[in-house]
Amino acid sequence: MEFINGGIPNVLPGAKPKRKYRKPGLTAAGSVPSALTNLAALPDETRVTIIVLEGVTGFSNATIHRRMKTDPDFPKPIRDGRCTRFRVGDIRRYLENKAAQS
Repeated sequence: MEFINGGIPNVLPGAKPKRKYRKPGLTAAGSVPSALTNLAALPDETRVTIIVLEGVTGFSNATIHRRMKTDPDFPKPIRDGRCTRFRVGDIRRYLENKAAQS
């Protein structure tokens, strides 16, 4: 068991250990998705995962979900069963609009 702050256990007995979060834009295995490296060559109608959106925008997963609720210009998700995808064209338009505003 790991201890912090002078003997306080890092994980409570019976509790799940702390989750290690991945960096935005990387898969759970730590690799960069091919859609992220080839984004400029993809057609506008191509659908990409939230991991690719994290890598392009630099936002975390939580920030993306917050922007989906609060920012009307943010790319709208396409839900297919349990999968959430975003259109590449919507992502490009969003980034162009944000660049033009700044």
